[in-house]
Amino acid sequence: MNFFNTYRPCEELEDIVEFYWRSRSYLKRSLIQEMYTPTFQAMTFNLSGQYEDIVSEGMSLRMDKNCYLIGQPLSKRVSISNPSGIDILGVKFTPLGLYRITGIDMRHVSDEIIDASDVWHRKIDLLYEEILDKESIAERINAIEHFLKRKKARQSSSEKIYLLSSSIRQMEAKRSYDVSRLRQDHFITKKTFERYFLNYIGVTPKQYANICRFNNVCMYLDRISKQPDWQDIVVEFGYHDQSHFIREFKRYSGKTPVEYHSPSRNVSASPPEASLQQLFG
Repeated sequence: MNFFNTYRPCEELEDIVEFYWRSRSYLKRSLIQEMYTPTFQAMTFNLSGQYEDIVSEGMSLRMDKNCYLIGQPLSKRVSISNPSGIDILGVKFTPLGLYRITGIDMRHVSDEIIDASDVWHRKIDLLYEEILDKESIAERINAIEHFLKRKKARQSSSEKIYLLSSSIRQMEAKRSYDVSRLRQDHFITKKTFERYFLNYIGVTPKQYANICRFNNVCMYLDRISKQPDWQDIVVEFGYHDQSHFIREFKRYSGKTPVEYHSPSRNVSASPPEASLQQLFG
């Protein structure tokens, strides 16, 4: 049995949680999934106790703990599931959500996956045990939300949060990613703007804008089946030229745009060793 379902947060948490998800798979062999570089910060609970391996060019991690915090990725990753399957309950945060519940400098979490007990110690173990005791997905999410509400209440909002939220919305929604224009709109210096992004999200404004642009290009390519006009994409999404577009796209996906749009881009049917060699070789 395989399924992936998402669930909306309560109104009180909509500013820090985009959605919850439950991913469960019963397998006969490892499932390999390419993980591109979205705007993604999360908390995951391993309900089955089965490990999952995460591999990137600079990291190899066996996720076998109860709960993990995932900072903003900066490069391609590959997930290799346990051969018998996985059962994950996850929280996808808004770009500022992880900071809002931890209050820690996000530079320490950027491009990292950390054991949540390193942040919350025994409290996260108690939450994990409570989740396992619940029978329904609604009860489990309620337990998580009760925990998140308490953490959120301890972190005060600020003018910096509103400034960053406004900038992020523009980066995610538009096909223009001029960071200097955003700075000028908020009457803020380059150094201060970068410090805010690094402290609250874990990446610079330019890095975040580039990731947003990459995400929007991927969404565009996923919607069309015909051969794209690559030059139109270069112009529409504000790349300097085609080589700049290809170089940046490959940095975040591990593939060229043509390879990404190819109908045969699914690697999960290949043996794990061959798939990883193809991605990182």
